[in-house]
Amino acid sequence: MLHDPKKKYPDTSPLTWGLFILLAILMAVMLVYIELTRDQSLLPLAAGQVTETAVSVTPTNTPALTATILPTSVPSPTPNTPPPTAMPSPTPTPSGWAWGAGASSDMALSLAGDKLAVSSALGVTIFAADTLETLHVLDMPSLTWQIAFTPDGEMVATGSSDGVVRLWRLADGEMVQSFSGHTGTIEALSVAANGRLLAAASSDKTVRVWDRETGEELWLLHDAQDRVTQLLFSPNSQLLAAASQDSNIWLWSLESGEAQQLQQHTKPVLALAFSPDGTRLASGAADQAVFVWDVASGELKGILADHKTAVTAVTFSDDGETVAAGGDDGVVLFWELDAGGNGRFSRSVDLAQSSILDLALTGSDTLIAARTASGAIGFWQASTGEPIRTLADYSSPVSSVALSPDGSTVAAGFADGSVRLWATADQRELTHWRGASGAIVGLAFSPDGTQLATAGESRTIEVRDWATGMVVQTLVGHGSTIHSVAFTADGAALLSAAVNGEVWRWSVADGQAVELLPQAGRILNQAAFATDGSRVVLGLNDGTVQLWELATPTLLWETTQPDNAVQSVLLGPDWVAAGLANGEIVLLDGQNGRLSQTLIGHTGAVRTLARSPNGQQLLSGSADASLRLWDVATGQQLAQLTGHKTAVTAVQFAPDGTFFISGSNDGTVRGWGK
Repeated sequence: MLHDPKKKYPDTSPLTWGLFILLAILMAVMLVYIELTRDQSLLPLAAGQVTETAVSVTPTNTPALTATILPTSVPSPTPNTPPPTAMPSPTPTPSGWAWGAGASSDMALSLAGDKLAVSSALGVTIFAADTLETLHVLDMPSLTWQIAFTPDGEMVATGSSDGVVRLWRLADGEMVQSFSGHTGTIEALSVAANGRLLAAASSDKTVRVWDRETGEELWLLHDAQDRVTQLLFSPNSQLLAAASQDSNIWLWSLESGEAQQLQQHTKPVLALAFSPDGTRLASGAADQAVFVWDVASGELKGILADHKTAVTAVTFSDDGETVAAGGDDGVVLFWELDAGGNGRFSRSVDLAQSSILDLALTGSDTLIAARTASGAIGFWQASTGEPIRTLADYSSPVSSVALSPDGSTVAAGFADGSVRLWATADQRELTHWRGASGAIVGLAFSPDGTQLATAGESRTIEVRDWATGMVVQTLVGHGSTIHSVAFTADGAALLSAAVNGEVWRWSVADGQAVELLPQAGRILNQAAFATDGSRVVLGLNDGTVQLWELATPTLLWETTQPDNAVQSVLLGPDWVAAGLANGEIVLLDGQNGRLSQTLIGHTGAVRTLARSPNGQQLLSGSADASLRLWDVATGQQLAQLTGHKTAVTAVQFAPDGTFFISGSNDGTVRGWGK
């Protein structure tokens, strides 16, 4: 308010103003006292008295979280609703547990040969090449598919599923620069020997070249008509070579932008390598051949065709006189080159591994550095194939998980046929083994927790004493992939179901089998058994859900979701759940199969389901890489859990309901709890 000097104000002494203010304070105190006496809950607490209001306290020593929870609001209970049985919080927090290093996606060796980088679902790990001691761990914002060292070995470039290339400083793990423009996953990456240029190819079928120091995009290359599988700068940094899915090779001049096309392979080119002097280019392809090209003229100089399988990796020795190539069969072949580029077969070395994905020679071909599809990464003696030092923690996609009856042991089956077990208390690996060929899709502990049954693409069930790894029983008879196995609660029988619709009961005592349901003639995607073995629910590829009484056997009911394959099924106390290919989950009445609720939230196929021990909560895992927790009674989504980098393939609650686990195609098993 503005002061008007023309207006007269009555004289007011300071004493008068003081009395007026004191009176106002006394009136305010009286009003507050009146309100307090109306509501005793607002009065101060007497000594020793406590309130009933819950206070949330975050412990200061909580470990770093490895996943993100996005909780949703929980509805208030309706009147007369019985109180639920004690269960974990409806919005579980990530426990920080992560078993396994994940499925490796790329390997890179520094130019000096002193550092080895490996990317996986958990990020990028830098190892000392001579000891495989961990030097640095870089946490990636998205799944990293490609990695490359800078020439000085002080930085590493990464290409991710989000289409962004990032440059990381190893000294402090900080990201120093990012390069955008691609609209698809980065599928090939290379840093030039001059340290200035950086190139990346994407699933968007383009190649981009940046100035690493300024971040400026120098070239956008469109010549390749199909996805680029390999990308490599020449030693003088003047050429960029690209291998394509359409069997072509492109050589771009980084001075003029002109492209030279090399056309001789008949199948996709999977590997490229320049000779150290840059005069030759070796290419390996799915046509089982290695070609040697003259870089200047583009002329094909040599054909090295002794491989029996697709050539997946190729490299030159330090002196440029030897070419080594790895194949799908895990064998490395060596050729000695003459002056014209023709090769003489020298020797073969079997690494006793599956497909060789990355390959390098160190110390003038003294050691082989390799990454294989079975998860082995490290160094082998080049003359004998004897392993020198290897990393065994990098595994293939997780296809099944199980928890022991006391919750102390986690088991995981992998797509490469391996099985690993860890202690839940300290995440320590207890044992691992390689089972029968093919993915381990079915996994179950015996009721006493001493045995583990595994099954899958081999069509065989192995029952092992997991502590010793000894096979107790081998059960053979199914005619197709076995995707579901379960012990009955009394431990007397083992139930199994296969893709062709067969459902069998096996005697644990003598291994004798009884066929409960014959081959149905339709594709069975998953089965879930009652704990006493009396019933089974089947989820079929044509969208049908069936509930069977096994003693007779009798089909109790069936229902069909048209044009929507059933990917997963679950048998609850009085309900049946089915996860569908479109991301929906349908809850069906257990008595008649009628639809009671449809749970909507996932954006990808629902691959796996689990229920809490009291049957009141449902856990789902999806191809959208998320887990979701649902209230069965209301259909309310209680939580969305993210942390896996690719599809969630298996979930299970702990027997006491205090936590649950999940397995993913990213090669990790994660724990979630209070």
